[in-house]
Amino acid sequence: MPGWVGTATEQRCRDNFTTALHRELTGTRVHVSVVRAGPVRTEFGEAALKQENGGHVPTEQIGVTSDVVAWAIWKLLLRPRRVVYVPRWLRIVPWAELSFGWIIDRLGPLLLKRQKDGIG
Repeated sequence: MPGWVGTATEQRCRDNFTTALHRELTGTRVHVSVVRAGPVRTEFGEAALKQENGGHVPTEQIGVTSDVVAWAIWKLLLRPRRVVYVPRWLRIVPWAELSFGWIIDRLGPLLLKRQKDGIG
């Protein structure tokens, strides 16, 4: 699948499965949760810079450490919830998609075309 389609499909499938399972098991002693982790800083960013045609990874500045993700999972084990966002500010993403998704739908193809044509 081209571009982000495969990733988006996998994420939605996982989210829908987790939500359905969470609802089915409500009232039992089994808790189902999903951790929606955003960018995580890894050694990949440093390795990318060392490559001949390498460069900065766009998300390396806003990425969290793996320790932050591990801590969020630990807190989730202590207090189960259906979904946890790491970092926490990612909680706005679903609302932003509902509110501004139409803008992305309009601008996305234009930006991709510019990128493909080597502009910007």
